[in-house]
Amino acid sequence: AEAGEGEKKLIELPNIVVNPAGSQGSRFLMATVAVTVADEAAEKVLRSHEVEFKDKVVTILETLTMAQLSAPGARDSLRVKIAAAAGTIIGPRVPVKVFLPQFVIQ
Repeated sequence: AEAGEGEKKLIELPNIVVNPAGSQGSRFLMATVAVTVADEAAEKVLRSHEVEFKDKVVTILETLTMAQLSAPGARDSLRVKIAAAAGTIIGPRVPVKVFLPQFVIQ
């Protein structure tokens, strides 16, 4: 089936596991990050830089402490940071929507 013009392209980074900052490996965060971009060119670029994008996401997650990760609004600020990280790869003018379908702190 042909994708319609309004069709969003989804790129998913499943099961990212990091130790939050300051947790000395005693706690971990498991997250799945999914982003949608509006155009195919941006999707191709992001897919071809998937390793770099995942690395940026892991870096963002690792620098946060347990307190920051569990604070109210933590997921919203994470979405903003992840969107910005995607923007460094695909360019700042491409709208990116970030979803965190899985976000488990243990």
